Amino acid sequence: MNTNLNTVSTQYFEIQHVTSFEYAKPVQRASMLLRLQPQSDNRQKVLQFSYDFQPHAQPLVHTDPFGNICHLIDFYFPAQPTVVIQSCSEIETSHLPVNTSDANGARWEDFKTNLDFIAHWEFLAASDRVYDCAQLQGFLNEYNIVRADTPLASLIEAAECLYQNIQYQPGSTEVNSTIEDCLKLRSGVCQDFTHILLAIGRNWGIPARYVSGYLHLFPDSKQVITENASHAWGEFYIPELGWIGIDATNDTIVDSRYVRVSKGRDYNDVAPTRGVIFGGGNASLQVNVTLTNRQSEPRLNGPPGEAQ
Repeated sequence: MNTNLNTVSTQYFEIQHVTSFEYAKPVQRASMLLRLQPQSDNRQKVLQFSYDFQPHAQPLVHTDPFGNICHLIDFYFPAQPTVVIQSCSEIETSHLPVNTSDANGARWEDFKTNLDFIAHWEFLAASDRVYDCAQLQGFLNEYNIVRADTPLASLIEAAECLYQNIQYQPGSTEVNSTIEDCLKLRSGVCQDFTHILLAIGRNWGIPARYVSGYLHLFPDSKQVITENASHAWGEFYIPELGWIGIDATNDTIVDSRYVRVSKGRDYNDVAPTRGVIFGGGNASLQVNVTLTNRQSEPRLNGPPGEAQ
């Protein structure tokens, strides 16, 4: 695993996320829940956020039980066959070094005394997409994935094993694919890698949550990323260290190249768009994300962190 985190302490990113729905017939009404706004916390700061909707809509803002910022929108548009949702974000991320030495951080016995099981129960229990199963146990046995001396070392070794033995292959699984599907195919996407690593962590008694967001693998190159910018990874609660992000898809500890948007028990809690359509018939979905490394603080055009 790559545990040498990015040496740049601060990154600035500009993100444009465009979601387009094209319907076979006109739509009378659409109600949608959006989770597209990144959050400000001790790892990142939202400098600017805005929405643009076609047709025009006024979102209602609320915070879900996992602390995600959500927007509820209602579209009314007779004879309108398309919906376009565009979000624009300007984000500052901070580099938080993680000491991955086996001699540091909590040991297994520390979980008994330093972990609030009530506060973390949602991330310890099985969920719709993260659970134990025969295929997972078979994979663990095949590659002798067992607990190491410390929880953090165990997770790092498990992530490395997933990276080495499951092929990252876009299109090999779908958004509703299960852990069993990925383990049977031995291929998948970031969603699959994350669900499997979360299942391993929870089986070991480590609180584990799903995180969705964006990743710029090579920010120092000033590249503009238009493919595979949307990403998912896991965060694991280690006493004395807090929540540590581990990206099994890329075999690395999460650092300032990552922009966090939403967190939850699994993908079902963080889906960027969910909704109900009245009319419309068959629909096609297209998502385009552009992630730009600014290398310097962007110029602000409005109040930070507010949907406009």
